[in-house]
Amino acid sequence: MLEKIDYSKGDLLPAHMRESVQAWIEKARPPGSFLAAVIQNNLREAFARADSVNARKLDDIVRWFYNNAPSWCWGSPEAMASWPARLEGLREKDQQAQETKGDGNGSAGKPLR
Repeated sequence: MLEKIDYSKGDLLPAHMRESVQAWIEKARPPGSFLAAVIQNNLREAFARADSVNARKLDDIVRWFYNNAPSWCWGSPEAMASWPARLEGLREKDQQAQETKGDGNGSAGKPLR
């Protein structure tokens, strides 16, 4: 299950990046080239693709990911590639948990004997 994330926490993420970061984390929507470089932990490419605001805030953006983002969704090309499937798995587990929650003792949907 994904914890609730405050995308404005500490004002580390530039305002114009928050929607894209949220869409990546919560929906696995493919990011633009700058954010993809950050997610893949590719410093050289991130600086090459950054606009002037993101270039100045790159250390804060990485700090935000380190302190707030699920560790499985960023940090390497492999993490980026596997995040959509992992996120889907988390959603399925959440759905199963909700279905079995029912009355609090796990008996929802089970016939009485």
